[in-house]
Amino acid sequence: ALRLLQDEARAQGVALLPSVAAAATRYLSHARGDHKRALKLMEETQEWRLSYFQRPLTGASLAEDLKLGIVYFTGFDKALRPVLVFRASRLPSAWHRERRYDKVIRVLLFCLEYFLRYMVVPGKIESLNVLVDLQ
Repeated sequence: ALRLLQDEARAQGVALLPSVAAAATRYLSHARGDHKRALKLMEETQEWRLSYFQRPLTGASLAEDLKLGIVYFTGFDKALRPVLVFRASRLPSAWHRERRYDKVIRVLLFCLEYFLRYMVVPGKIESLNVLVDLQ
């Protein structure tokens, strides 16, 4: 199925970002082996990534929001998968009043992108645990 996906992308002249292409097997799994559907999903993901990340998520640009401790990594499980904690109680009340949920999403995406770039070890550590604290 992976070969069919690669051939289909080549035939359509589709060039994918390395971050999207690296997840090809995940897209194939989600599409239940349908290589055309997987390619469509990959293209949609790439379009979203290119539009959403036009304004990059950097530690410097999110420093004040990260200091609130709403989302953070805390350690690893027995299989060395990182544990990402989301603490709803640390959301500033002003964010609720002003409906600034985009800030929560940006902090969460920053942490997930950090995980993908610096914590994934192909074949060893490819997932993480998420602990959601709603108290």
